[in-house]
Amino acid sequence: MTELLEAFDKVILSDEFKEWKSENKNSYLCSFFLIIDEKELMPWQLAFYSPSTDTITSFIASNPVKILEKNSKIFKMDRSKINELHLNKVNIDLKEAFLILERLKINIDLKEAFLILERLKMEKYPNELPTKKIVILQKTKHLVWNITYINSSLNILNVKVDAASGEIIEDKISSIMSLKEQ
Repeated sequence: MTELLEAFDKVILSDEFKEWKSENKNSYLCSFFLIIDEKELMPWQLAFYSPSTDTITSFIASNPVKILEKNSKIFKMDRSKINELHLNKVNIDLKEAFLILERLKINIDLKEAFLILERLKMEKYPNELPTKKIVILQKTKHLVWNITYINSSLNILNVKVDAASGEIIEDKISSIMSLKEQ
């Protein structure tokens, strides 16, 4: 949780965010987003939703904080509302989500946590070679850690862990081509 709170504080205390927020008073936090590329952890990206414009603005929790995308239109299947993400309801941090996948209770860092997911992938989906890993914390029906591996075989391995209870909601593999059908 510390990692999320540090990224959140870094963004909301930045001049970049304060200036944007002064013009977008009704906006709220809707997701955290992390990309792991070639075993490198990029900084967290935080997305804020503006219900009045139905857009999202994303900030990178880097030094200095930067706006990644400003007032971007949202791709969503229906006209459903984007839910607010309340960090105080997150009981399971990303490392714990990985530990739940393996049912371990040890102290690890984030890179070691990804090795746990890697072992799950090797056991259940051994022919899939990830090219990119994506993590999203968001509120849908559940407060969920949505962990995705995009594989060289054009398959997507997706694991969802409830961020409040720690329950594994789903793990599945599907073709990237199936996204086109949606």
